[in-house]
Amino acid sequence: MGLGMIAGEVLHVARFLDRAEVKLRKALRHAKGMWDNLALTGRVMLTLMITLGVLASAYGAYHALQVLLSTLTAPLG
Repeated sequence: MGLGMIAGEVLHVARFLDRAEVKLRKALRHAKGMWDNLALTGRVMLTLMITLGVLASAYGAYHALQVLLSTLTAPLG
């Protein structure tokens, strides 16, 4: 939404977004073709891997933020 608003004002951003959309559509078309050719077990495994990757990233980000906040709120001594 924000990039679209900026693209309405800045020609370079609008051109970049137009080029990126074409490349993204091509990549997504390719990914959908691969997804359609996968067997059910392959789809399940891919979905599980993506889910576990997202969960691990969220867990790591949570702990990194927790450490950062604890160092910021630690009393100086």
